[in-house]
Amino acid sequence: MLQRSTPEPGLERDAHQDDPRAALDAEVREVRAAYEGARGRDAARVERGAAETWAEHNAVEGRRLVREIVLEWVEPRAGLRVLDAGCGYGELARGLAAAGAEVTGVDLVEERVAAARAAAGPAGPTFATGSFLDRLAADRFDVVVLVEVLEDYSPAARVTVLRAVAAARPARVVLAFRTADTVRGGLWDRFGAGRADRIHPIELLRRVHVDTPLRQRRQRTVGVRNYRAQVGDLVLDRPPGG
Repeated sequence: MLQRSTPEPGLERDAHQDDPRAALDAEVREVRAAYEGARGRDAARVERGAAETWAEHNAVEGRRLVREIVLEWVEPRAGLRVLDAGCGYGELARGLAAAGAEVTGVDLVEERVAAARAAAGPAGPTFATGSFLDRLAADRFDVVVLVEVLEDYSPAARVTVLRAVAAARPARVVLAFRTADTVRGGLWDRFGAGRADRIHPIELLRRVHVDTPLRQRRQRTVGVRNYRAQVGDLVLDRPPGG
């Protein structure tokens, strides 16, 4: 049985345990501002496969492998409602929709959402601009996907994000995040401004187990040279009769 432990610096319990969405308002604004600026331009090269550096090429290939795992684990099919949180330019959302799922992609930046919508066409996923936390509060989804989303939030807020997701009661959460053994260089140097942009998986998942009703079903590690990520499949531990 997992025991409560002293968290690593930056993973302290937040002061808004009963209201996770309110606790994240300032963080959401900060993430939006970052992606509307230089960080968004840097990320766009990787997300659109237009890498300019060795590190970015590794990230492009690593993210492709991550998408393949996520597509397999979500098990998309007709009638399955999926939220792609922080969908970016919509490549994963389009793949899920092509496999039959009913997909909604949400991103904070209108330019990204407009590009995703244009690439999808009328038969593709639904895309919307805004906070995926607000969308979760307004609608119901069977699966929530978060690929390289937790890194955008401060270490203290990451479990709060997952508590807010769990509060919407999806059956499953499939997430992927860059891990602490990612070698710095190129893109990562600019992404880490002011926060630890790489995550210690054991500490994060211990906190998730203790502080949320989410339980890990399986995990897989992806590595492409200096790019390292972990993919996790979490299920909601529903109480009897829940």
